[in-house]
Amino acid sequence: MTEIRIYENVARADRFIWRLLCSKILPAGQRSVVLLPSARRVNDLDGYLWSCDKESFIPHCLATHDLAAETPVLLAQTGDREPEAVEVLINCCDEMPANFAAYQSLVEIVAPADSAREAARQRVAEYESRGHRLQRFDMGAAAAAAH
Repeated sequence: MTEIRIYENVARADRFIWRLLCSKILPAGQRSVVLLPSARRVNDLDGYLWSCDKESFIPHCLATHDLAAETPVLLAQTGDREPEAVEVLINCCDEMPANFAAYQSLVEIVAPADSAREAARQRVAEYESRGHRLQRFDMGAAAAAAH
C-alpha cells in the first residue's frame, strides 16, 4: 500500500520540495515526479531548481523530455503522460492524483491558503476511506517552533 505523507502549511513549496529532494528522496536512491497544476508552476519550479546551490544541484527535467527515463526528478503538470519506474509522487495540486496507488510513496504539499487546506481535507478523507494510514506534518507549527 502506498505510504502517504502530508506536509501542511508549506509557505514556500519550491524551497520545501528542494529540501525534501536533497535530504530524503535522492539520498534514498528514489526517483520522483513532482506534479504541479500548471505549466507556469512547472516552469517556476524548474527555474528555482536551476538557481539553487551548485553543491546541491538536483538533476531534473520535464516528464515529457526525451531524458525523463534516466533522470531522477521529473516535473509534470496535470495531464502529462505517466513516467515509468518512479517511486515517489509529490503532489502540489488540489486534486487527488488518480494513479497515486501506483507509487511506493505519495507526498502531499499543502499551502497555508484556506482553499488549499480545504482541498487537502477532502483528499485526506478519501485516502482514509480507502484504508491508507497517513503521516501528517504541520510545517507552519514547525516553523513557529524554530523561531
